[in-house]
Amino acid sequence: MKLSPREMIIAWLTAAAVLIGLTVWLAEPKIEAYRQMSRQIEVAERKMDRDQNLIDTRDEWEDR
Repeated sequence: MKLSPREMIIAWLTAAAVLIGLTVWLAEPKIEAYRQMSRQIEVAERKMDRDQNLIDTRDEWEDR
């Protein structure tokens, strides 16, 4: 069976659409997990900055 150039283009576009769709479908949960992890890292960094600030001002608190 020989495919015409038009049919070949349609086949390639269909295959590309399926591949892109599968990639998005499979990657979406991982992207959300990455976003959640990123938010957790930001919260941890803020806590570390706050704690470091308390450590840095320890002398001021001890002098009172």
